Amino acid sequence: RQIDVEMGWLKNVLCSVKWILGFDDEIVEKKSIAATPFVTHKPSTQYVDEDGDIAEEFYEEVISSHGFPWMKRITERLCWQGLVALEFPRLHYDFPIVIYHN
Repeated sequence: RQIDVEMGWLKNVLCSVKWILGFDDEIVEKKSIAATPFVTHKPSTQYVDEDGDIAEEFYEEVISSHGFPWMKRITERLCWQGLVALEFPRLHYDFPIVIYHN
């Protein structure tokens, strides 16, 4: 195959992503990593507190010993929201192929 010779290095870089080079009908005997250029979930930057409120940061009002109120950041008893599903798939920022549509 001429494409394998010309694009062999690219095929190795992409961890045997067959659909990019159009080899969907091939059966690969060895285990390989299946990769996709699309991202369907992203890690959230938000946290959930004890009351079920969701925010990036939580604060509480504290009265100092001199009687002045100030806001103290809460860092304990917060749970990370986890992975959040995206509304529609997006391209991964580190995908090593230029996509061109004519």
